[in-house]
Amino acid sequence: MQANKKIQVKNEEIFYFLEENNRPKVLFLHGFNSSHNFIFQLRKNKNRKYDIITFDFPGCGQSTSNGDISVEYYQKIAREFIKTLNLKIEIVVGHSLGATIALDVFKEKLAKKAVLVAPLNPYIFEHDLENELKKLGLWLLPKNLEQAKNSLANLVYENKFGYKNNLAENATKFFRAVEKKEGVFSNIVFNQILNLNWHKNVLLPLYKQKNNYLLIAGVKDNFVSLKSLEKVAIIFGQKIIKLENTGHAIFFEKSEEVNAEIEKIL
Repeated sequence: MQANKKIQVKNEEIFYFLEENNRPKVLFLHGFNSSHNFIFQLRKNKNRKYDIITFDFPGCGQSTSNGDISVEYYQKIAREFIKTLNLKIEIVVGHSLGATIALDVFKEKLAKKAVLVAPLNPYIFEHDLENELKKLGLWLLPKNLEQAKNSLANLVYENKFGYKNNLAENATKFFRAVEKKEGVFSNIVFNQILNLNWHKNVLLPLYKQKNNYLLIAGVKDNFVSLKSLEKVAIIFGQKIIKLENTGHAIFFEKSEEVNAEIEKIL
């Protein structure tokens, strides 16, 4: 059995997808300005050994946006979502920005295990601070169509499903959406994702927690560099899986490989 529903969480109406097939529950948390549908390929895999739970964060997909958008707000929403539905989560999986919420869920013991896929981390700007900050800011909130196209192009490495053939059309849709949501997302982008003090005071402690989590990195990721995740793995003693010929959109490019890693730790 599966369901697409909405549920009231705090002052938000949260859209979610839930499977009930008496299998271990895996909660998937999407990244910045994405939606629950980022795992569409996993949902199509009927041979999975687990049930999927996923939802749209406020300001994304089909959920409302009534509060001030921040990582901390998303963390509260995720905690309340799990508690409201009385979910028993075996593994929480976070992609990109979603990893910061996954780490909080894990820290609060609302999931037994955690997998961080191309996660936002405290070391992403160490290679070339000024240029990396500027680049990521323009990719997250592009100011024109060309920047929007550049952002989408850098999400992937290979041309899976002919993705790169439709960049112009998709960039137009993306840019129009960004224009509408810029005010909603400006705080989380400029005061958190691109803020080194926030990285030091909020993000770093999440990674320091005394729990083991699995890191999955795309070797060709232009948003979250492999070097930054290798540093996370070394400093905090965590296992890292490196996927060759893979960009930031790991669930799009290497869905089967991610599924295999999840099933190994069920």
